[in-house]
Amino acid sequence: MRKRAWALVVLPLLLGACQSYEKGIEVICQAPNTCQECANADPSMRMPMLAHAIEEGLSNGKATDLFAALAALTPEQRAATLAAEAKAAGLAGCPLADEFRQAAAAP
Repeated sequence: MRKRAWALVVLPLLLGACQSYEKGIEVICQAPNTCQECANADPSMRMPMLAHAIEEGLSNGKATDLFAALAALTPEQRAATLAAEAKAAGLAGCPLADEFRQAAAAP
C-alpha cells in the first residue's frame, strides 16, 4: 500500500518534468492566449504577468533557458528568435513573437 501511495505522488512529478522542448516553446508562444488573468490586465502589468505565467508553465530546462535569454534581447530580436524557435518546434505561429514584433514597431 505504501508503494502505491508513493507512486501516486512521484509519478505525476516525473511526468511533469518530462516536458519536451517543443512543448516548452508552445507554452512560451501561446501565453498571450492561455493566460486568462493577463487578458484584462493593466497594460503596465501585462508583460510581467505573462512572464510569470510562462515561468509557471515551463519544466523543460532548455526552454526555460531560452525564455530567460529573451530578456537580454531587443523586442525585434525577441520576435525573431522566438519565431525561429517556434518554426523549428513545428508550431504554425507564435502569438508572443507577434506581440514582440508589434512592440518593436510601436513609436
